Parts: sequence; structure tokens; C-alpha cells
Amino acid sequence: MQVRTVKRKDILAKRSSRSKYSKVYEYLDKLVEDGEAVQVIYDAKKELNSIRNLVYNYNAKYGTKVKSFSNPDEKTIYFYKGSMQ
Repeated sequence: MQVRTVKRKDILAKRSSRSKYSKVYEYLDKLVEDGEAVQVIYDAKKELNSIRNLVYNYNAKYGTKVKSFSNPDEKTIYFYKGSMQ
């Protein structure tokens, strides 16, 4: 039996998987220093933690300083760059 080795980069993926938070990434890219904040509404505390982890990883990957504050009564979290006004 002959075995042929194929490099992973030569294999094309047939489907693209998107994170359910991919829109959050898009809006984080659009944030400007002392500009508008991004508001995200969440359903459960677990989802809030996932969103915060996403932003933590975003900051580490791109070297940015996206900050957040949340309003637990309305189940919303806000992301911004710069100082809060």
C-alpha cells in the first residue's frame, strides 16, 4: 500500500464556521478612542463570562485596551476604548 502525505494547508475547508460572537469582533474592530461604546445584551451570567473572555483574548491578540462596564439589572454590557464620559 502506498501512502501519500498531503500538507494541511493544501486541504480546503468546505464549510466556514463562525462564532456566535463574530459580530462582537466586528464591532470591537470599529471602536475608536473616546468614541461610542458597543452595547451587548446577554441572557445568562455564563454568556456574560464568555463575552468578557472574548474581549480579554481580543485585547491580548491585538494589544488593545478595550474596557467594559455592565448593567446587571438590564443584562447589558458596554465595551469602549478610552475614558468613560
